[in-house]
Amino acid sequence: ALNADVTTGFLVLSTTSGGNTSWYAAGGTSASAPVWAGVLAVGNAQRAAAGRSLLAGSVHDVLYRGLASDPT
Repeated sequence: ALNADVTTGFLVLSTTSGGNTSWYAAGGTSASAPVWAGVLAVGNAQRAAAGRSLLAGSVHDVLYRGLASDPT
C-alpha cells in the first residue's frame, strides 16, 4: 500500500532546472496518485512489449474486481 498519510508520507528528491536538489516529505493523494500512475504506465509498457492489450478504461474497476473475487 502507498503511504498517503500527510503526516508520515515518503521522501521525494526534487531537482530544479539549475541542478539544485533537495529532499522533502510528501503524502496524501497528491503524492500517491502520481505513484499509481507511474506503476500503471510501467505495467502497460511491459504488457505492450509482451504483445498484450493495455489496461484501458477504468483501471479502478479492474483492480477492485480482482479484490472482490478474493477478499482475503
